[in-house]
Formats: sequence, structure tokens, C-alpha cells
Amino acid sequence: MAEQGIIPLGPFRGINNIDPRQSRGFQLPQGPEDPPPFLRAAINVDLDRQGWLRRRSGQTKIMGLSDGHSGFAVGNQLYLVDGTELIRVDGRSYETAVVATGLTAGKRVSFAEHAGDVYWTNGEQKGRIRTGVNTYWGVPRPRITGLSQTPGPLLPGRYMVAVTGQMVDGTESGAYAAQVIDLTQGAIVVNVLAETPYVNLFVTDANGNTLYWAGSVAASQFPYTISETNVSTQALDVIGCTEPPPGQIVRSFRGWLLVASAHMLYFSMPVSPHLFHPSTDYQMFEDEIVMMEPLTEGVFIAVRDRTYWVEGTSPADWRPRLVDTRKVVAGPGLRLPGRKIAGLNAETVYRRVQQPANEVVMWMTEDGPAVGLPGGQVQMLFDGAVAMDKATSASMAFRELDGIRQVLMSLQHTTENRFATTDRVSCTVIKAQ
Repeated sequence: MAEQGIIPLGPFRGINNIDPRQSRGFQLPQGPEDPPPFLRAAINVDLDRQGWLRRRSGQTKIMGLSDGHSGFAVGNQLYLVDGTELIRVDGRSYETAVVATGLTAGKRVSFAEHAGDVYWTNGEQKGRIRTGVNTYWGVPRPRITGLSQTPGPLLPGRYMVAVTGQMVDGTESGAYAAQVIDLTQGAIVVNVLAETPYVNLFVTDANGNTLYWAGSVAASQFPYTISETNVSTQALDVIGCTEPPPGQIVRSFRGWLLVASAHMLYFSMPVSPHLFHPSTDYQMFEDEIVMMEPLTEGVFIAVRDRTYWVEGTSPADWRPRLVDTRKVVAGPGLRLPGRKIAGLNAETVYRRVQQPANEVVMWMTEDGPAVGLPGGQVQMLFDGAVAMDKATSASMAFRELDGIRQVLMSLQHTTENRFATTDRVSCTVIKAQ
């Protein structure tokens, strides 16, 4: 029985704000066979599965923000940016802590969980959050500033020397190209400029080509003399590797960290999220990447007016395939189980990937929400039924409460819908004789 003074409204067939108000879809049913009418607009209410309106539950203020954005939830922790601070909110106690300061104001931050850590970047700055504490993501490479010789036991010949930096926890940097010295006296004096507490030395045998580990030295001990080779069979394999480039999007996919920086997609070394080889390990797109979301077997990557599906077991096999040509609103996609979204092609969702989650990806386009299915298929929701404001960026979240599932969407920097025409002239020039 309805509460005193409350009139139940409904049921409704769904939402439609495209058809004219006078169309039959908005008329009340005249008989038991007529379908319910559409709902055009409503404020502060929810629409349940049976089409009845329900008053929306209230909100509880957890903390005040001056310029809050870029929320990211992992486990029971919420990360967000307020002005120039990166903040962590405990989902159980609602206690807050400042994780990082000095961020560029107004720059959206992208987050990714990878192997238990949270990685973040805003296009200018980057970091890694481990056990709630922000730390480095990527180790700066040390640089050899000089090689000289001194008497010692090494055989005369040409030697190559390279160095890597190492942090206290053992994380190692990449290396610049090896330096060469022609030795006549028998020991190599190395000068190094390093930002790390330790430096690993690698050296070849006389006239050799393979750099082997020759020891680890505290950065304060340079200049250091190498008087022994063949210390280890551990060969150097990170020449050319650097810290990750700051980008507008970071995502985890099959053991790699993916970073979208402008129109470039960079991927880390396998199982080494702090090492990137930017001169070789990248894919180039024709415009700035505005959305990137992985599923189990591939990644959806969108530029302004094209969406690609990139699939393959390793980077050598990754091939972008165009799957949609709608304009995409910049912002993170929403990953959730396909069964949570009514109206999807269920056969496609469950036939392609035999995983318990059966995840799909939702993002915003000029024609409303789009859903990316396993295998790279794209399905539009509310196509032809719901019109939304144009926007340059969007944020999305999924909410399930009291039997109602909702996708909450916030559009930023909305723009007017405008039509434009262009003229193109083709001409043929015939030269005399």
C-alpha cells in the first residue's frame, strides 16, 4: 500500500527524449494490450525494473572538496584528486590521507591497479602507490661521465662498460648505451652520475660484445675501479630502457602496463612495469588517445572519431582493428559484468569469453553510451531513444542498490549541438601543348 500522501507513478516503458511529446509513445494506454508510455524526463527519482518511479535515496557527505576529480576505487580504497593533492579515502572508516602533493591543478589523473600496486599519471607527473604510500614509478638511469685506465690485472683490449641504477628495494633502472675504452694498463676507472643509492656495473671481456654484471656499488663510492671481469653470467638486457613516459591514460593488460601519451601507445617490458623501451615498444595512432580500456583478450582504444580493438597474445601480434567511427567523449571507460546491463546481446557476451566476470566496457560517444563486447564488437545503448548533451569529457560509475542498477554519468565541458557544411572543389588543369 502506498505511503500516506504519495501517489505511485508508472509503470513506464523506459526513457525517451527524442520523439515529439505528441507521439503515441507518450500516450497513456487505452486498453490492457497497449504498452506503457515512455518517460521523457524526471528529477531525483529512479526507475525500477517494472517501470515504477521511486524516490532516490539521500546522500551522506564524507569530505569537502574544493576541486575534486579523477576518482578511482580499488578494493576498499578510493583515490581522488582535490586541487593539487592526491587523496586516499578508506571505504570502511572514511578516514582520509594525503598521498601526494604538488600535482598540476586541473589535470585529470588516470589510475591502474597492477600486481597489487596502483599506478597513476596525469600527463606531466606519475607515481606508484604501494600499501597506501606514494613512491617512484620508474628508476632514473645513471650516466657514465668518464672512463679512464689505471694499472691492474685486466688483459689489454677494447672493453665496453654500462651501468644501471638500483633502489633499496632492488628495483633496477634501464641503461644508456655502453661506453668504450681501449685498455693498455689493466683496470678501468669509472665515474658515474647517479640519482639512485646503488649502481650496478656491467663490463665485457677484452674485445667482447656481451656486457656481464661486474658488481653493485654505492653511488657515494665513485669513482670506482673495475679490476675483474667474469664475475657473473648475468648479461645486461635493458640498454635503451627508460622510465615510463607520463601519459594521459595508464592501464594494465596481461602483465604489461600500457601508457597512452598523446597519440602514442607505449607498453612496458613484460612483468617489469617500471621499464619501457620507447624507441621500439610502441604503437602510433592518428590522433590523441582519449579512451583505453582492456578486456581479457584485447583492448579498446579510441581516438576522437575512431575506436579500435587491439587483440593478440603478445605485443608482436597486436594489430589495431577499426570497430566504430562515432566520436568518443574523452574519459575513462566503465568495466563491469555484461549481465549487469539489460539489453545486451547476451549470446555474444557469454559465447566469446568463458570467464566468470564476462566483462564488457562502456564509454560515452556522440550518440550516447556504447558498450564494447569481447571480440571487439560495439553495441549502442538507447540508440534512437535518448539524446544527450555533447561534451568533451565524461566520467561514469556503476551503482547497484535496492534492486536497481544504474550507470551514473557526469558530462564535463558540454557544448552545443551544431550542424556544419563544407564545400569541396575539384578541378582539372590542362597545360597547353
